[in-house]
Amino acid sequence: SLVPTHHTPRSCFHRATMRASVVAIALVLAVATTVQGFVIQVPKASASGALVRPSPTTAPTTNITTNVCDLDWYYCPRDPGCITYTMSAHTVKVHAAGYSAPVKASNLSPGHTITVEVTGETTMTEVPVAGSYRIYALNGTNIAAGALTDVLTVNAPNFILEISFDLVAAAIGSDGWFEFGIDVFQQKSGSDEGFCLEIASLAYTKYEEHRDQPPFVMECKDEGNGHFIKDVHTIVPKAIPSPQCGGPDKCDLNYYYCPRDPGCITYTMSATSVEVDVLDANDIKPGDHIRLTINGTTSLHSVPVDGSYRVYDIAGHNVIGGALSDAMTIYNCVSEGCYFGVTTDFVLPSAAFTPEGWMEFALDVFQKSSGSDEGFCVEIANNAYVTYEQTHPQPPPGFVTYCKDEGWGHFVKDQINEIIWDAKCVLEGGR
Repeated sequence: SLVPTHHTPRSCFHRATMRASVVAIALVLAVATTVQGFVIQVPKASASGALVRPSPTTAPTTNITTNVCDLDWYYCPRDPGCITYTMSAHTVKVHAAGYSAPVKASNLSPGHTITVEVTGETTMTEVPVAGSYRIYALNGTNIAAGALTDVLTVNAPNFILEISFDLVAAAIGSDGWFEFGIDVFQQKSGSDEGFCLEIASLAYTKYEEHRDQPPFVMECKDEGNGHFIKDVHTIVPKAIPSPQCGGPDKCDLNYYYCPRDPGCITYTMSATSVEVDVLDANDIKPGDHIRLTINGTTSLHSVPVDGSYRVYDIAGHNVIGGALSDAMTIYNCVSEGCYFGVTTDFVLPSAAFTPEGWMEFALDVFQKSSGSDEGFCVEIANNAYVTYEQTHPQPPPGFVTYCKDEGWGHFVKDQINEIIWDAKCVLEGGR
């Protein structure tokens, strides 16, 4: 439903060492659409929630097909335990039960059973009796665990790891983020890692790739045969092949800071997620009732009393505006700054669309009276408009921003190409 939501801070935890945390942001309550249909049967699970697989007499064979779109996988970033890895992942599959058609990762709902299958090569000759596994959610919580003998098959040098668990809200973000990690331990008490993998939506992967700290690196090189050597390098995510997801293209939205905005030097708000809730069951079109929510971090500790906001359409017309105190909340302040949310409701005008198939509108926040001292300016646009902006560099100097966002509402003067982020569009149907 169109109910305001806010981000809560999350730890971008270090999978193999959940012990060391780095502050990031995620929303652990998601508004997600559910594709109704028949329930797809999955293999029988053990009491631990893990799939039971017999010991093989032949080379392992795979049992599931991927039906979740827009996923990447990669080894857990910054894991010093990678030096003990003995399992080289070659393929990863992810299946969500209860969906009659392929589903986007950002539209998964809590409660559905997720089955993950990883195949590859290992230096192990048998499954360690004392071994175990754990599944971690986006916010770092442990959501599944069990004996390795229940989920791992080894027929040297090949292996299959197959695990099922119930999806929880903590693995989902309203900004298109979806992520969980699989950590395999070869000895008791969760020690001697076999490997650690993260599976994430494209939106979350993009976030990891573009933020400066902590670096998106792996500390070991996979030789492909279960051998890993010490080598720090930038992670290159691998796509998980899947069928094409359906759904209206008009609800595939993006966001970015307003291009060529000289006022960006006064920005004090770093946008980290955008959600557009639409009271329409099929697509986003003129006349639809919209709720726009932008979450992020800020250097402000209170909402400016003279602040205001405005929403503009693609033609530059003012769609709606008002006092910032009516739309913005600031909360959960920490040493780096505070978290914020801005929410506004409006009717999407026809002037937000063009005959070329473009759709765009923008939210501009001002910290002082008379629409001065910008807090930030964010544009939301469909894929067609973003593609046009990227390929038609007019007006000069092109599709750029004049400031770099360093996080927590700190911006420095620097002309850079626009960084495009996925916005979550939720079609909620009419009321």
